[in-house]
Amino acid sequence: MLHTFIRAVLVCFLCWGTGKAAAAEDKAMTGEKIRESAIAGSWYPGESENLKKMLQDFLEKVPEPVCPGQLTALISPHAGYVYSGQTAAYAYKFLEKQSYDTVVVIAPSHRARFAGVSVYDQGGFKTPFGVMPLDTEIISALKAKDAAIRFIPEAHASEHSLEIQLP
Repeated sequence: MLHTFIRAVLVCFLCWGTGKAAAAEDKAMTGEKIRESAIAGSWYPGESENLKKMLQDFLEKVPEPVCPGQLTALISPHAGYVYSGQTAAYAYKFLEKQSYDTVVVIAPSHRARFAGVSVYDQGGFKTPFGVMPLDTEIISALKAKDAAIRFIPEAHASEHSLEIQLP
């Protein structure tokens, strides 16, 4: 259900590097330029039908939110759905009546320490609903504007904070 909210494009950021540096090689990073899920099947259901039902159940419990005007930012937790899914549903319920062309996800890095911003630019994120594409045109433009915006593989390897927002 949340996958349907993020249709057109997605620019994924991973910033504010904290914690210990992660090993550069990780099974979540593939050579096909698609970021395999590091947490599907453990932090949220790995099968699309089970995930869809879980998300629908969360969203059905949320009353219609009041949002005067266009939503410009949304804050959502980044823990496993059994712990934070209902809270996240209160945030994501706002998106049902909104329209947008681009979604920017900003998330912390729990394992890699670095200066600047790491933007995943390798093609897309695999979810139980399919591959979530990235807007490589916007990503390239951002990277061209500031040398501090770049792709740092270890910042994304096994990181859950951004991925948990996608399905």
